[in-house]
Amino acid sequence: QYKNCDGIRGAATRVDFLGAITDIQIQYDNTRNANPSFIPPILCSPTMDDIISGGAIKVTVTAAWAPVIFPDGFIFILRPLILSSSSYRTILGKVEVTGEIIGSSGSIILPPNISKSFIPAQISPGGTTTLQFTITNPNASDSLIGVGFTDTFPPDMTAVSVPASTCGGVISSTSGSVTLTGGTIAAGGSCSVSISVTASIVKIYHNDSGMVSSSNGGTGSPSYADLTVGSPPAPLAPIITKAFLPNPILEGSNTTLKFTITNPNASVILTGVGFTDTFPTLPSLMTSVSVPSPQCGGTVSDASGSVTLTGGSVPAGGSCTVSIRVTTAAFGGFTNTSGPVTSGALVGNTATATLTVNPKNTVAPPTVNQSFSPFEIKKNETSTLTFFITNVNTSLALTGLSFTDTFPAGLELASVPATPQCGGVVTGVAGGGSFKLTGGTLSKGLFTSCTVTVQVTVKNNGTYTNPAGSVTNAQTGASLYLSSTLSATNSPPPTCTITHAVPTYNNSYPETVSWGVTNTSTTNQVIDRLVVFWDGGNLTSVTLDTTSLFTGNEDPTTLSILGQGKTMIPGTHSLVFSFPAPFSIYGKNFNATLYFQASYCPIVSTGSWQVK
Repeated sequence: QYKNCDGIRGAATRVDFLGAITDIQIQYDNTRNANPSFIPPILCSPTMDDIISGGAIKVTVTAAWAPVIFPDGFIFILRPLILSSSSYRTILGKVEVTGEIIGSSGSIILPPNISKSFIPAQISPGGTTTLQFTITNPNASDSLIGVGFTDTFPPDMTAVSVPASTCGGVISSTSGSVTLTGGTIAAGGSCSVSISVTASIVKIYHNDSGMVSSSNGGTGSPSYADLTVGSPPAPLAPIITKAFLPNPILEGSNTTLKFTITNPNASVILTGVGFTDTFPTLPSLMTSVSVPSPQCGGTVSDASGSVTLTGGSVPAGGSCTVSIRVTTAAFGGFTNTSGPVTSGALVGNTATATLTVNPKNTVAPPTVNQSFSPFEIKKNETSTLTFFITNVNTSLALTGLSFTDTFPAGLELASVPATPQCGGVVTGVAGGGSFKLTGGTLSKGLFTSCTVTVQVTVKNNGTYTNPAGSVTNAQTGASLYLSSTLSATNSPPPTCTITHAVPTYNNSYPETVSWGVTNTSTTNQVIDRLVVFWDGGNLTSVTLDTTSLFTGNEDPTTLSILGQGKTMIPGTHSLVFSFPAPFSIYGKNFNATLYFQASYCPIVSTGSWQVK
């Protein structure tokens, strides 16, 4: 990377914290060269052909930096300082290295991906099928070279043709295997290898390929496929399930009634699929918007409190969904059972689901937030993904808390989650791409909360956004939560540590509650928001040290979002909440939660604290 100006400029830029490095700031010096007449240029434009293996170069980067200070609120820019740094490198020739290779985009070149399938996946004894491999290059800017794999067939399966390939390289086979070596795949492209095989014994043949590899991207994963030899079984009827999402809801709210139709046949497409679902006989339950059509490849219609699918199609081994929006002006439990799902003469099951509707203005769903800590890691390191669930009802306990979190591709569980959490069961497997909570509980009381945490990791650098979702319970409507992002880089993650003291109460007028918060990291941290809840008495002011965050009056049990953009420097700070005289706040409940703009800074809270 140091044998040309682009490489030198790239190396300088990676350590540049002052601004964009330009050629005029880079001096190149060939300190030992085979050509005695070579004159080192001032700028980065050397004749690189003159550098031999063992030759040394010196690269000097010079830049000006103007310090800025802020005394008493004024800005002063001091005289620029000239900073200079030199680096020496020895050029080595014909040195083979192993490990990750950086591509033209500056990112690590990823290994190829391979998938395989039998076409068709079921044959009669002695029949033939095509075993096809598809190899994909996941790199958008770099080709993969030296691509290869070997697939050894299971016993009793043999090749009956020579293999074909669009991958270049050399393709070869024996009666029981096929091999690709030296293939090439363009950036972002794919290629295929195919061969005809046969088998005579009636059974299922499970075929595992070897791992696919490349010279510059390393080794990827193997692939798997099954071939069934024998007479096809009689087709099975479709299977239908249904659910209200979200559930429960408040009266007058909308929910989605979702039907999922599954084809249990691995090699048979189901056509003419249909069903009719008639809603409960209460006139208050109805479709709230027009029903989208087509769905499931057929026609969806609604009339007189029902929904119907006709002429649907479900692929072999696949599924499809039909969704409509419904609402009700009454509260209670609404049990809804569909008619049987059919496909021609095949008659399947019915589906039942119960919608719970709670009275409006009596209960509220919990609040839910998710976050990664730390939010930036190195690949193969771990981060803690935490879901914070808080009850905002003073007299209603929540039961049946449940949600399923499905990660984006590449993010996985580093270990089996701890259970129980939030009073429920948390399930997931190490290396899996999801986990779920079922049967959770949250006791009554304003700001009573619980957390669900799992350890996650990634194998490759990149940005991983865990999607938004919802948490359901048996008493209120669903609680939506926003997405959260984890980054995996080659840089060490930043650190931020915050500690806090138990609030203190000054029993004199005006009455105050003081909360000590300490920024124990070495850098300033910017406040995103301060969320305050209190019970009784008007809040007149909130100050951070001597800085006013809020002045005015708020009614009891009112939420305030304060302090946005305020900076908390390293050290101990005092957050003071003032209440007017002569109203006493003794015995009242108080809660304050502090969030920072840096997602790696911990959220700190007084918890549900009673003034005593």
